[in-house]
Amino acid sequence: MKKNMKKDILVMGFAMFAIFFGSGNLIFPPIIGLVSGEQVSWAIIGLALTGILFPMMALASVGNVGYNLQDMMKHINSWWHYLYMGLGLLVVIFGTIPRCGGVAFESGMQGIFGELPFMARIIFLAIFFAISYYFAMNRSTVIDKVGNYLTPALLITLLAIVVLAIVNPIDTLHSSSISTAKESFLNGFFTGYNTGDVGTGIICAGMFITAFREKGYCNKQEYNKMMLGIILVGFTLLFVVYAGLAYLGAQGVNYYSLDVNATFLLTDLVKNLAGYEGSFILAVAVILACLTTAIGMIATAGQWVEAWFKGKISYRQASLMIT
Repeated sequence: MKKNMKKDILVMGFAMFAIFFGSGNLIFPPIIGLVSGEQVSWAIIGLALTGILFPMMALASVGNVGYNLQDMMKHINSWWHYLYMGLGLLVVIFGTIPRCGGVAFESGMQGIFGELPFMARIIFLAIFFAISYYFAMNRSTVIDKVGNYLTPALLITLLAIVVLAIVNPIDTLHSSSISTAKESFLNGFFTGYNTGDVGTGIICAGMFITAFREKGYCNKQEYNKMMLGIILVGFTLLFVVYAGLAYLGAQGVNYYSLDVNATFLLTDLVKNLAGYEGSFILAVAVILACLTTAIGMIATAGQWVEAWFKGKISYRQASLMIT
C-alpha cells in the first residue's frame, strides 16, 4: 500500500479537529473571554489544557494500550467495556446525535432565515442526517471525507470570525470582576473540562486507530508518528479557534453582563463584529460543526454496535439504524 504520511497526518488532524469541535465548543470560549477580560490569555491557557490537551491525551491513551475500549478496560474486568459502551450508546444515540440536528436547525438555519415552519424542520433534519449517513456509512473513508471536505469549509468560516476579531475588534480589552490571572486560569481550566471532550477522546479513539491500520500504519514507530502528528495538527487548529473566540468574548466586557446567555453572547458579538454577513458565517459554522460531530458519533456508535453483536450486524447496517 502506497503511503503518504504527511498528507495522511494533515487530513486526519483536520478530521480530529472537526469531530472534537461541536456546536457547544463554539459558545464556551466567548463566555470564558467575557468573564476574564484583559486576563484572557490565562483563561486560554487553562482552556487549552483541559479542553484540548486532555482530550487528545485521552485519545492517545486508548491507542497506547491497544486498538479499542476493550483493550483499555480489560484489566478491570472482561465485561467492563460493554457497560461503558452501553452507557455511551445511550448518551450518543438519544442525546448527542439528535442534539446536533436540533442545534444545526435552531442556531444554524434559523440564524440565517429567522423563524421557520415545522415542515422546514422536518425537511432540514432529513437532509442533515442523510448527509451524515453518507459521510459515515463507509468506515474506511469516513475520516478522509471529513478531513478533506467538511473541515476546510468549517475552518474557513471560523477563521473568518477570528481574523475579524483581531483586525477589527469591537473594543479594547478591559478588566472584569474576575481580574486576577489565577481566577481566569481556573475558570478556563474548569470550563474546558466541562466540555466533556475527554470522554469524546475515549469514545472516538477506535475510529482513528482503525483508520491508521487501514492505511497501513501498523508498526509501532509509524503508528506513534501518526498519533503524534494528528494530535499536533488537531491541537493547533483547536487552540487558534478557541483563542480567537475567547479574545472576541473578552472584547465585550463593557457591553454584556457576566450572566448573559452564552449562545446569545456569541451571536450578538458576531453580529456587532460583522453585521448580517457575520451572522450568516456563524450560522454556517454552527451547521458544519454539528454535522461533523454527528458523523463522528454515528461512525463510532456503528463500530460499537458491530463489535457488540460480533459482526452479525454490520457497521453499515448499524450506522443506518442509528441515523
